[in-house]
Amino acid sequence: MKLLRLNFSFWLMILLTSISLSAYSASFYATVSKNKVVQNEVFQLRLVSDQPANAEAIDFSHLEENFFTSRPSFVSSVNIINNQRSQRSEWTLSLAANRLGILTIPSFELNGQRTDPISIQVSVDEQTPQMDELIQLQSTLSRDTLYPAESTVLTTRLTIKADRRRLQNTHITPPSVDGMTIGQIGETQQYQTVIAGIEATIIEQQYRLTATQAGEYRLVEPRFQGSYLLGNTLHGGARIIPLKTEPNTYSLVVEPQPSDYQGAWLPTSQLTLTDHWTNSQGTPITDSVYPLEVGDALTRDITLQVAGLSAEQLPSLALSYPDSINVYEQKPQFTTLDNGDTLMQLKQVLIPRRSGEILLPDINIHWWNSRTKQAQLSQAKGLSLDVSATQPINAISPSDQNHTTAVSAQTIVVKEAGLWPYLAALLATFWLVTLGLYWRLYRKHTRLNEQETTNIQPSSAWQQLQNALTTQDAMMINHALSRWLNESPLTHVEREQVRQTLNTLHENKFSLKSQTCDYQALNTLIKRLQQEALKRSAKTQHPLAKL
Repeated sequence: MKLLRLNFSFWLMILLTSISLSAYSASFYATVSKNKVVQNEVFQLRLVSDQPANAEAIDFSHLEENFFTSRPSFVSSVNIINNQRSQRSEWTLSLAANRLGILTIPSFELNGQRTDPISIQVSVDEQTPQMDELIQLQSTLSRDTLYPAESTVLTTRLTIKADRRRLQNTHITPPSVDGMTIGQIGETQQYQTVIAGIEATIIEQQYRLTATQAGEYRLVEPRFQGSYLLGNTLHGGARIIPLKTEPNTYSLVVEPQPSDYQGAWLPTSQLTLTDHWTNSQGTPITDSVYPLEVGDALTRDITLQVAGLSAEQLPSLALSYPDSINVYEQKPQFTTLDNGDTLMQLKQVLIPRRSGEILLPDINIHWWNSRTKQAQLSQAKGLSLDVSATQPINAISPSDQNHTTAVSAQTIVVKEAGLWPYLAALLATFWLVTLGLYWRLYRKHTRLNEQETTNIQPSSAWQQLQNALTTQDAMMINHALSRWLNESPLTHVEREQVRQTLNTLHENKFSLKSQTCDYQALNTLIKRLQQEALKRSAKTQHPLAKL
């Protein structure tokens, strides 16, 4: 009986040892949350080992052929229970089958141990939405027949009808064409809209395609690629829907430049040239002959709108003005309109320097109409100026200087005493009284001059000039300054100082180089000249000025 118990204990120990060894050999294994899924449905794959490891110990790249995979998460832990230490390493990642049928999750290896392969049965999900129910990519081409140096505009529109936050790994491949240059126009436009009762996001982008030489070309529109997470990942049943658009292609024909074309090559389907003339007060000039005075300013606003050309391709408007007029030209401003046209705006300020008739030139632009296939000329008419001299105003000369009577001192030798000492004292007293009265009248005259200068009210031209300097409007400053010069009794030297300062301001304001305009220098100068002119006027008008 005792021998039987010993044999039973021996065999029990062997059995437990074999079970323990069997458990140790199965310490690296793989499991899935479900093995029957629909296409694109998300499920979990988990790998567990009781050996120490790191996150990069397992290679999951073999799954990418049949599954969409997420980034693996790795957790390593150490547990000590009843002085027994155990190690645990665990990898978890999300999978979604990208094809139908029986798919296999391959075996993984770690430190000589391998997991068993797992078969996944994938079926069709009839409730999966179609791609065009989630996103749509459309494009339009403005023209498909061009000439060398001419451009066409490709407008792309991506419509997202689903929750944008569920889009993953999105990428848009830009359009491509061999033999032509492509450039993006402006910034990407994004806005919300409603399509058939569904809120949608619209993303629009324009591209300019420029032909370089004649031939036939093939344009491939942009392509969208990404995925969409459908369903709830927390409660299961989530699916990853792949999104990939098939791009359309366009055929482009670039015709050769006509051999009989004369002048600079400027091909476009539409060109509009206009100019507007305004005087210094902003009033439009409509007459072909306009009268003005020397120093008065007028403005020429030139607008050029061209289709199918970029700002770099537009012609430079180099106009030849006569030497009798000063030209101040601002830097051209370029704008790309919503229809893809390029708009150039140029402002010129013209100030005649001499009197007489001045002819301002026309603007002529020769271009090739790519629609009618004919050469055309666009023209903006010039203007004839009838310039008169500025009306001179005689400067009022300063008042005559006060003459001080010199009193000659004589030495009198008194040989005899008598009335002479008394007469000398009387004369000295009379001279001192006369000098005191003269000094009193002089001080009163000075105070009256100052009061008269203070009481003189500034003219309307002076007020207008101060307002123009406050707003720093160059055109209004020029007009108000001309009025003030006509009304102010300035000397020739003072007028030249004003004109030189004004010319410096014009050069800085309308120069192609960015420079700062010092309006304060002009304001300080005219204030000083205004005070001096008022003082001169007060001296000539007051009756005591003759004393």
